[in-house]
Amino acid sequence: MVEKKKYSVRQKVALGMLLISCLLYVLLPFNICLSFSACVIAGITAVMWGSSEVLFYVGGVLLGKSAMDVLKKKLKLRKNRR
Repeated sequence: MVEKKKYSVRQKVALGMLLISCLLYVLLPFNICLSFSACVIAGITAVMWGSSEVLFYVGGVLLGKSAMDVLKKKLKLRKNRR
C-alpha cells in the first residue's frame, strides 16, 4: 500500500504563494485590456509585478532550498544539451 505524502501547513502556504505569484505573472499582459487611463494601468501592472516577485521569493524561502531545486527541475522548459 502506497502512503500519500502529507504536506505541512507551511508547505501548503508556500505552494499557494508560488501558485498565486505565477498566476499574477501570467495575467500581466492582459492589463492592457483594462479600461483605465495609461497611468492607472501602469500602476496596476507595477503592483502586480512587484507582488508576484515578493510572493515567489517568500514562498521559495518557506519551502526551502531542496524543495525549490526539485520544483525548478520539474518546471524547466529547456534541457541543457552538452
